[in-house]
Amino acid sequence: MSNHSRFAPSSMARIVSCPGSLKLCEQYPQAPSDAADEGTLSHEVIAAVYLGKPIPAGATEEMRDGAELWMETVGVHSGLRSIHVEELVDCSVIYRDCWGTPDLWAYDHNSHVLYVYDYKYGHSFVAAYQNWQLIAYAMGILDNPLLGPVEQIVCTIVQPRNYHSEGMVRSYVIAINSKNRYLDHLKEACRLADQGGSMCITGASCRHCPARHVCQALQSSNYDIAQYIGQALPFELTDQALGYELTRFNAAQDVLKARTSGLELEVVSRINRGASIPGWSMKQAQGRQKWTMPVAEVITLGVLMGIDVSKPGAITPKQAIKAGLPKELVADYSESHVGAVELVADNGRNASLIFKGE
Repeated sequence: MSNHSRFAPSSMARIVSCPGSLKLCEQYPQAPSDAADEGTLSHEVIAAVYLGKPIPAGATEEMRDGAELWMETVGVHSGLRSIHVEELVDCSVIYRDCWGTPDLWAYDHNSHVLYVYDYKYGHSFVAAYQNWQLIAYAMGILDNPLLGPVEQIVCTIVQPRNYHSEGMVRSYVIAINSKNRYLDHLKEACRLADQGGSMCITGASCRHCPARHVCQALQSSNYDIAQYIGQALPFELTDQALGYELTRFNAAQDVLKARTSGLELEVVSRINRGASIPGWSMKQAQGRQKWTMPVAEVITLGVLMGIDVSKPGAITPKQAIKAGLPKELVADYSESHVGAVELVADNGRNASLIFKGE
């Protein structure tokens, strides 16, 4: 096996919905990000908690809470003989160079049920229903000759920071007699992705596609959506038309957001490399102003000025100014932290303020 799975199960949802994305993403690989680092650390935390190892440095309280939910969910299998945590699974039964590492899978020798779990730390909803990442793992596990007979596959997503009506733990059950239908679908998707000239198809997978900023299909789709939104629609819609319209526009918003976020990342990258992008610039956000002295002294200062700045504790510097404390006095006992650098629309006024002093 290579160091990186070309047809990784973690990318399978995108490959299935958009075969052309594989080769496009190979030209524009995923850039490192804080979210990716956070996700990696959160997975290290759940693995450490499950295996009884020390919690990794940098773990947040949220990550610890997520690990508790993970343990509550997968702990029901603690009595099983076959439990596998972060073990590589060969999925070449789907396609060559297809392999990955499930967060956890377990096999019940009595009920003949295969359980496959994936932990998602992000906020965006991840469905368990026909989750191609979990299904790909399952196909690889089923190909293991050491596995006993399987009657059902239970694919489960554990997502502690997504408060969905289906709950934070969501499962999808596959009867074993449906196995070949899913396997054939995965095989065909990988075959199409591997051949030259495969089409890019817009959809939900565009949202996190590394190549969304250079995808012509996504660009054209957004132009079509923008034009469609600009057309006059009848005021009175039938029930059927109303439902169709809302469904279409919700889907359109996802596609627009995907293209927009990709373009924003590319604009930020180019500006940071010294490029000048018409209509856009980077701006230092104003950080939150905080007191530089103990809360008790802030309250005492307010008392001396005849102003109540307690809440309990102490109100913020901005609130204290609104309450009547002199702005200059507050400035002496507080500081403004530097905010994040963010992308802002620039019609040229920002540059004129810098160079002309307007």
